[in-house]
Order: sequence, then structure tokens, then C-alpha cells
Amino acid sequence: MKWFGILIIIFIIANGMIAWSIIKHEDQQAALPNAQPMQETEAPQNILKSIPPTEQTREEASLKPFDGQQIWIAPNLVAQDYDKIFLPGAEWSSVKRKTHVFKFYIDNLQKKNEATLRNIVTSLNDAQIAIGVEAGGVRNWQCSGAIMAEIEHAKMAPLLNAGGNIHFIVMDSPFGSSLAQANSPCKYSIQQSAKEAATYVRLMKGKIPGVKIGWIEAVPWYTAGQYTNHQGNNFGDLREVFSAFITALQQEGTRIDFFHVDSPYSYNERTPNGWEKLKALQDFARGYGLRFGVIFNSEEGGQKGDKRFYTETLQGIDKFAAAGGAPDDVIIQSWYTYPALALPETQPYTFMYLVQKATEAA
Repeated sequence: MKWFGILIIIFIIANGMIAWSIIKHEDQQAALPNAQPMQETEAPQNILKSIPPTEQTREEASLKPFDGQQIWIAPNLVAQDYDKIFLPGAEWSSVKRKTHVFKFYIDNLQKKNEATLRNIVTSLNDAQIAIGVEAGGVRNWQCSGAIMAEIEHAKMAPLLNAGGNIHFIVMDSPFGSSLAQANSPCKYSIQQSAKEAATYVRLMKGKIPGVKIGWIEAVPWYTAGQYTNHQGNNFGDLREVFSAFITALQQEGTRIDFFHVDSPYSYNERTPNGWEKLKALQDFARGYGLRFGVIFNSEEGGQKGDKRFYTETLQGIDKFAAAGGAPDDVIIQSWYTYPALALPETQPYTFMYLVQKATEAA
């Protein structure tokens, strides 16, 4: 979320009330309260003109079934051994068998060379793991969904050119990045934000046929009917945002496939009935026929150490279940400094060790 916190890789701390999760996707940054988000770099215009819509006609790798609960994982980029995850013999074989989707931050993909990308594709195909990309959709620095579709398709091109298929795209906080009440330079109404995000969805589904597209929002900064927002920001009732988005998608002749909530452990603990609020949103999303997922992690643990991140992430899974929650998608994700290591899965408090224990809890 956003706080006074540590953000990884390149993070700029400044004052201002921009939505917490405004741009953690590229280079793994989560915008903190009272912090200016790091801007996503734009793709060069000559690249934009040269990349046609992608035809995913290459033979699909066999993937795990998607008819039940899915496990998504997204290790923190600053884990000391992140690049070793995709090497032959990397020690996460048990986690591989349980994982459905490996999620990448869009700017990180753009920085990988072709050989590395081919290793990624081979490793995940062999494990029957789908590729997901956390993108933007609408940003506070680029308010046009149409332009963002061009920029972000160009950023995905290296992976596609390396033989990979992108099965899932997740827009990170398109409303928190563009609403007037979120202090965005876009100064959009809910309806304007919804239209731009829906345009992005329509265009990206045209560029990458068969891709499923979903949406993350930083839930603590919204109310949800009787449930209050976390102290600090109030972007309005998330149910109104939801309804406006569904209407805009219908007008564009397209749809989204899932909704994931971004709400680290302590925010649910400090917000009255925070876990019950997530359960209410689960029911609301399913009322629209969408899959519902929760990103489980810990802000304090991500800033202070592996063990706390591990403990509070698992506690979050248990507390959501105690509130009646049963997510379709369980997302274990860090955009913090910790866990310091991704591997091996047998070493206490590494990222993959956490995933191993989390899949048992979920």
C-alpha cells in the first residue's frame, strides 16, 4: 500500500495523496500514501509503429486446469536470486507443481534480453505455468487507455517475440491512478476513468487474442457500502466504480475476466471489519460473474524482514478464510525488500518456502 515506506528498486518518496497502488507494476513499486509514484517509461514511438497486433497462433503449451482455485505468484524483483528462478534445476519443484500463474511486472520484461526471456518461456512451459503481466491500463501520467494499449503492447513484444504466450494481463489501479478524488492529474470522473480503462481492455484483447484481462484496485482507499475506507484516502464507493466499469465495458463490446484486491495484512487489521470488507467484495465481484482474487502479503514484513512477511502473509490467508472468504485466485506477491531470497523452497522464509506453506493453508 502506501505509507512512509521502503519501496524497491527505484522509488521516489514525496508528499501527496496519490493512490497507494498506483504503479507498483513496473519495477515492482507500490505507490505509498504521501508518496509520488514512479512513472512507467514510455515505449519509443518507432517501436509503437512497428509492432502489429499479436497473433497467438503458436501451439499453446499444456497448462494446468483453470476450473478451480488458482495459485498466482510474483516474487519481489530485488530478491537476490530472482534471475535464478528460471534456470534448470532451480529449487522450487514442489511449488511449480502447485502454481498456475507466474506474474511479471511489465517494465521488468522489457529489460530482459532474448536469451533470458527464452529461459523464462521454457521453464514455465515445462512446468505448465501460465504467464501473467501486471500492467497499467490507465496511468496518472498517461490518461488515455488507447495510448496505454500501444505503449504496453510494445513492452510485451520482447516476450512474445521470444516465443512466449501472455495468458493474463492485470491492470494495476487504473481508477486509483486517474480519478479526480485520488488527486490524479487526469482529474477523471468515475465514468471517464471507466471509459478509458474499457478502451484499453478492448484494444489489448484485439492485440493479444485469447488473453484474459483483469483488474487490481487498492481496496483500503475505498468504501464498500457499509464498510469504511482506511484512514488516509477516500476515493469513493468501490461498488460504484465497479458498476461504472462494467457498463463501460459493455458499451465497448468487451469484458474483464477477474478482479484482484490489493490490501496488505495490516490494512485489513487496522480498518474496522477489514476482512469482512474483502468478503463483501468477493460476493460483489462474483455477482458480475468474475473470478475474485486476493493478493496476500505484509507491508511491515516486506519492510522489516523475511519472518514477519512470512508470518503475516499466512495469518492473512487464515483471517480471510475465517471471515468466510474463499478466493478463486490466491496471489502471493511481494513488491518490497523482503523476502530477501526467492529460493530454495525448503529454506525457511524464502519466497518459495512461503508459497509452499501458503498453498497448504489455502
